[in-house]
Amino acid sequence: MDRKQFGEQGGSLLAKTNIKRLLKSGNWMIRFDNDGESYKSFKWQPIGEWTSAPDWHTGATCDGGLFGQSPKAAGFCKPGSRIVLCETKGEQIVVDNEKVKVQFAKIIAIGKDIPPIFFEKLVGGSLYLSGYDLKGITLPQSIGGSLDLRGCDLKGITLPQSIGGSLYLRGCDLKGITLPHNLKNKVIR
Repeated sequence: MDRKQFGEQGGSLLAKTNIKRLLKSGNWMIRFDNDGESYKSFKWQPIGEWTSAPDWHTGATCDGGLFGQSPKAAGFCKPGSRIVLCETKGEQIVVDNEKVKVQFAKIIAIGKDIPPIFFEKLVGGSLYLSGYDLKGITLPQSIGGSLDLRGCDLKGITLPQSIGGSLYLRGCDLKGITLPHNLKNKVIR
């Protein structure tokens, strides 16, 4: 893996992580936080260190774990100022078919350091980023499902060339934005 491709900090940590193994195992999730702080002021460990859920339980409910979007479930996530890729350890419990919760996770990449393949592998290929700060984010060139970017600032963003579902852009300034060439469903503005 080229360190320049994913940034110095993220690239060096990703180089220590077996990406193929991680993708095959599904032991990862994408989530949002505010510089290491998440819902109810919970503080995550720094990049590369394991964080554990202090209130862990195995119920498929919106409490008692660390939450994100993974190949098992994607759709809802709490707002945040940055997007992070986490390696997970242990069982991923699906909650409401829209997110997973885990007991242990560690941040291994932040923002533009996240390889696009992880976005492509989210459940159903759909990616829900409505209202998030996309600065520094590289979207994948192809998304198998829908892409929800409602309310996002698209300045400097290149949209995927192919989207297998719908594209949601309500509240976005589309000046200078090239819409996908291959779009299964219509653009919803």
